[in-house]
Amino acid sequence: MIFRNEFTEFCEKFNLGKWVFKATELKNVLTFHKSDLIKINNLHKIYNGEQGGLVIGKLHCDGGVHMIKPNKDGTEFTYAGEMEGWEYISTSAKTVEHVNSLVNINDSVKPKNDCVSSEFEIPKNCNIIDMTESVIQILYLSRFTQVIINRESTKRNIKNIIKIEQKNKG
Repeated sequence: MIFRNEFTEFCEKFNLGKWVFKATELKNVLTFHKSDLIKINNLHKIYNGEQGGLVIGKLHCDGGVHMIKPNKDGTEFTYAGEMEGWEYISTSAKTVEHVNSLVNINDSVKPKNDCVSSEFEIPKNCNIIDMTESVIQILYLSRFTQVIINRESTKRNIKNIIKIEQKNKG
């Protein structure tokens, strides 16, 4: 079975990417060549999420934020799933401690499966990825490990998340 959402339908409409069975994952994945990414960016802006930040975009119930991740050598790209607005995407993790700290924050609050906004006051030192201009919101990830923190955990812990991120950058 092939997973479908607004992004995969967009790709189908413009003949972008191809479905490939990945034996290591036992599933079909949507893969792209660099030329596909150029076409996608020409049709809808691709936002850079490699440096992490608070993603301002659609909630899951509104279509979400779609993620594309490069493979290890950067010659192929894969659809990495969907996150939602007001979630935080980390910088590339340099240590296990960095990942564990953010995973613990994410796990501290169960996400709510609703369409109720969880907006909050954003600290001035928070990196923001504002995707509200785009109908289909696409985020380009790092090829290294990044952590997504659900929006409830982000809302309650944004100052701590920023501290952990600053420590990781240092």
